[in-house]
Amino acid sequence: MCRCRRAESSRPGFTGRGYLAGWNAADQALTIHVNVGRAGPHQLRFRYAAGAGDAGRRILVNGAQAGDLRFPATQGWGQWGTAVLDGVRLARGHNTIRMELGAGNYLNLDAVTLGT
Repeated sequence: MCRCRRAESSRPGFTGRGYLAGWNAADQALTIHVNVGRAGPHQLRFRYAAGAGDAGRRILVNGAQAGDLRFPATQGWGQWGTAVLDGVRLARGHNTIRMELGAGNYLNLDAVTLGT
């Protein structure tokens, strides 16, 4: 579920069918549901563009704050970077990952991947 500004596909290099764009208001958030086979620390990787400068987002897992993540500025909206949050503790089975506005600025989010 996403209460973000809009979905776009106008910038080159995105993955999938598009990305979340223009995301910089306090009432906007993204909720991702994941199922994992083992409990413990995992890595969250966020592929993004931050053409207007550094951005920040608060990451919550199952309702508890997992960390504040900084998204360094990219060299334009068509340039993609990766921000990583290590050691995110997930329960076995269903988990909810929520991204909320932190240090404001526009952010385009292309993909979120989960690793161990």
